Amino acid sequence: MNVIDSSLAVTGLPPRGRERIDVILPYTQQPIGSVPMGTAADIDAVVKAARSALDSGPWPKMRLGGRRAVLTRTVEAVRA
Repeated sequence: MNVIDSSLAVTGLPPRGRERIDVILPYTQQPIGSVPMGTAADIDAVVKAARSALDSGPWPKMRLGGRRAVLTRTVEAVRA
């Protein structure tokens, strides 16, 4: 089984716990990898980082057209 990632996506920090959970491919119901299982402290850190990014990052200052462009690029990346 492959390790998909060993860090928390939002903070980039390693998870505090050592447990992992399988990632299941819905079509086949087969495991395709594993990811860290976040602890309560991990979740607190992610929420704090997200709140900080929302409060002091570029998003709240961005005009509607800029936000639309970011979301459009995100959709295109997911579809690719």
